[in-house]
Amino acid sequence: MNEERDSLKGKLAAYAICVAVAVGLLLLVLTIGGYWKAEDPMDRARILCDGFSVPGALLVLVAGVLFVSGQGAFNGLLFGLKRGKEIFLPFLRSEYVPYREFVKRRAKKKVTGYGCLFFVGLLFLIVGILLTVRFSRLYP
Repeated sequence: MNEERDSLKGKLAAYAICVAVAVGLLLLVLTIGGYWKAEDPMDRARILCDGFSVPGALLVLVAGVLFVSGQGAFNGLLFGLKRGKEIFLPFLRSEYVPYREFVKRRAKKKVTGYGCLFFVGLLFLIVGILLTVRFSRLYP
């Protein structure tokens, strides 16, 4: 029972952080777009659509990259970067690890917990799409 409560608290904290990041991005886009100074309702509606769509798309895309990375899509790139670092910075050289061993080690380090990014981003993206549809109907 105690573990379930701790797990629930952890998930709620993760979602709260994701929502805080999304709201921060929303406010940033609104500020950069000039929402607070815009007097034309059409401009305000357009900026508001952008304000919800941008954080939503960013969070969904970051969740997608984390998912793909967890599946091992970037193993070759990471291995090459590690080898390049050892070639160009010889004082940071460690013992050589073959690619097969590198992949086995990376498989043990699964990236999890990115569901909150996806779902919060999807929520913001849906709100942005709904606002865009409403905006396009009001101002053809």
